[in-house]
Amino acid sequence: MLDSSMDRLFQNIRTKKVLSKLEKGNTILDIGCNENELYFNEILKYFKNYIGLDIRIPNHNSMSFVRYFVKDKLPFKKGSFDAVSMMAVFEHLESKEAAIKEIYRILKKNGRLIMTVPSPKAGYVIRLLAFFKLISKELADEHKNLMNKHQIRKLLVKTGFRNVEISKFEFGLNYLIYTEK
Repeated sequence: MLDSSMDRLFQNIRTKKVLSKLEKGNTILDIGCNENELYFNEILKYFKNYIGLDIRIPNHNSMSFVRYFVKDKLPFKKGSFDAVSMMAVFEHLESKEAAIKEIYRILKKNGRLIMTVPSPKAGYVIRLLAFFKLISKELADEHKNLMNKHQIRKLLVKTGFRNVEISKFEFGLNYLIYTEK
């Protein structure tokens, strides 16, 4: 596995990128919340209610968490959230189209999706890191079907999202995606 300080650095960069796209709202769902203290501490400046969704539940007292493996219908009603954030999760999903449809369903009208996704270039770096045993082969294999920005845009627009913005960061190895319902 990558050195935890390097992993934390990249997590902080992703977090700051996502936070820069947030607007105030009532409720946000963070898919794949993990244990991101920087995000947890900043997010309540933007939203009254935070719900984190992950297969591992962080230990944080002032927020709500739901243990869930994202593969089926999300356990929320239609139009439940002002925003959904998803950092470094999309690339691990088997059915990306089904996940995007579910996110669209649970967002309120004009709701926002903000996510970070590795670019296809990152796939080469990930495989190289696995080859040199800096990360596990299993972790490298979890990065399924990395999509380029045109494929991502097409999927989002096909689902009904509008105002799709995709920008590169971390030397072009990752995308920051912002879109609205």
